[in-house]
Amino acid sequence: MTGEDLGHRVQRANARLADLRAVAEAGDGAVRLTLTADGRLVGLDLDPRVLARGTDHVAALVVQAHESAHAEARRAADGVLDDLVDGRIARVLDGARSGARAATVDGAAVEGRSGNLLVDPLGRRDR
Repeated sequence: MTGEDLGHRVQRANARLADLRAVAEAGDGAVRLTLTADGRLVGLDLDPRVLARGTDHVAALVVQAHESAHAEARRAADGVLDDLVDGRIARVLDGARSGARAATVDGAAVEGRSGNLLVDPLGRRDR
């Protein structure tokens, strides 16, 4: 792959990440929220009937929906990044998470210590 090809792939991946939205619901649709790939909340819809259940109930539903949307956003972002690198970095990260001292990418050994091998481009720490 040439540098230009990689540059185009990075641009497409960045555009896909910028457009990525994860939507989740809780309480049978009483709470619906939308997150971006980096976890920013960009939409929150509450069924007015759920407000009668009290703030603690509403807060619990918001947290539940956020956790679901966050997990979905991570899966989708991981898919975009995996497409970008054809799964090569994912294989290295999997090796690093398993405590391996080295992994291979396209037959070449990549040395590293668990947790210090690569930095997630979205700034996530707990992959």
